[in-house]
Amino acid sequence: MTEELLSGTLTTVSSILDEISKSKRPLKVIKREGLSILIEDYNNVLMVVFSLEELSKIREKMQVFLQEFMDFFEDALRLEVTDQMAFRPAKKLIQKHFFYYW
Repeated sequence: MTEELLSGTLTTVSSILDEISKSKRPLKVIKREGLSILIEDYNNVLMVVFSLEELSKIREKMQVFLQEFMDFFEDALRLEVTDQMAFRPAKKLIQKHFFYYW
């Protein structure tokens, strides 16, 4: 599965589940058979982490990561750049924040 397809799929799944739940609060976690899918949204950027359990430490790291991601890619996001190569430096941010989980 390509990164673009996975990204679109995750966005669609989140949207569908938000509609199903009919909740005014955004979907934050999906739990199923020993797997937690943590979802964090910041200024229309959606981050999804698959984990064996829901840990507050991972959630905190997601929030800090998203803030740095938004700061680093501010211009690309404002210009709505769709070229995945423009976001390649995000790998270093991921390693910085999730090194122990990598």
